[in-house]
Amino acid sequence: MLVLLVIMLLVGAVPCLIGIIFLRYSLGDRWRAALVARVPTSPASAVAGMRPGQLVEVKGTLRCPKPLTSELTRRPCAYFRTWVERTETLASYADRVPFLVEDETGRVLVSPNGAEIGAQDVYDRFKAGISAGQMTLAGRTVEMNHGFGTVGYRIREVLLPIDGPVYVLGAVTRDGSIGRPSRLRFDAGFIISPHVGEGSSGSPPGDRLMMWCGFGALAGGLLLMSIGVIAWLIWG
Repeated sequence: MLVLLVIMLLVGAVPCLIGIIFLRYSLGDRWRAALVARVPTSPASAVAGMRPGQLVEVKGTLRCPKPLTSELTRRPCAYFRTWVERTETLASYADRVPFLVEDETGRVLVSPNGAEIGAQDVYDRFKAGISAGQMTLAGRTVEMNHGFGTVGYRIREVLLPIDGPVYVLGAVTRDGSIGRPSRLRFDAGFIISPHVGEGSSGSPPGDRLMMWCGFGALAGGLLLMSIGVIAWLIWG
């Protein structure tokens, strides 16, 4: 019976893990949408006078005095991430710099370290074949030759373009800029997106489906594990 218990626990652990992953993404989206809806939009010029640690939301145009140049598209930006993936990520590089959010009232500085950044897709290419040669990423050579079983390689880049719309939700810092809230705050977040007000309209139907699938997988896994434990207690 001990062997049966172990088998039931292992079999039940699989759907439990799948359910937790599904719930993490679906409930994370719902939490983000609720946070965006809860924090009112403030003028950029008003942030400097707010209490340090206070959550603040600003919308405007992204300005960057010293922009980065993205790896693949060579576009000026405040943040970019470039990566190569097969079934797993083979190589990835990201960089970010402080930037300003400008609206009709003025400007406020944003320090993006630690932010959840919803960047804009600017490059997405698929190279088919076992061997797609090699590429240079952040000065390093990435070999794309992984033998049989490889369908191809996907190369992607996302970024935060300058002089475009930007949405920022974060905490007021001591110097009057916007940055990451304290790690001890569970009611706060740090979101940057080129889509103004992203997430404020609620969760889409696909997100609700993922949530219910997550609950179902978790419940099924726990049921299997419970059956194994009960059987072991009765007949073990």
